[in-house]
Amino acid sequence: MSNMSSNESGPVGLRWFDPPRPVWVDLRTLFPVSPHHLHELVPGGIETRYEASGLLVGEVAWAIGGRLGLVKYQLLSTDQRWQTIVEHYMPTHLYRPKRRGRRDRDGYGHGH
Repeated sequence: MSNMSSNESGPVGLRWFDPPRPVWVDLRTLFPVSPHHLHELVPGGIETRYEASGLLVGEVAWAIGGRLGLVKYQLLSTDQRWQTIVEHYMPTHLYRPKRRGRRDRDGYGHGH
């Protein structure tokens, strides 16, 4: 798909990537923990203390300046018995490009 310049077909500056671009998502920054929180690990809870492998699907202009990336990535439970794939917009400082390795051919998985 091409860039869009008006709200008629989507947000300003919407750009899709085909194929999507592999990225690392900084879950520690995306889901910050309050310094006043008692850091007790909950078995089977959603883990956010790693960089998740993801795919940058597209980008759009951010109303306050800069860009937001539409990123798809996997969340895992602490025991890795549960997983889900989520997709949402996030500021560009929360993800970084990565090269695909043979460990991660589908673009998802546990971070490094």
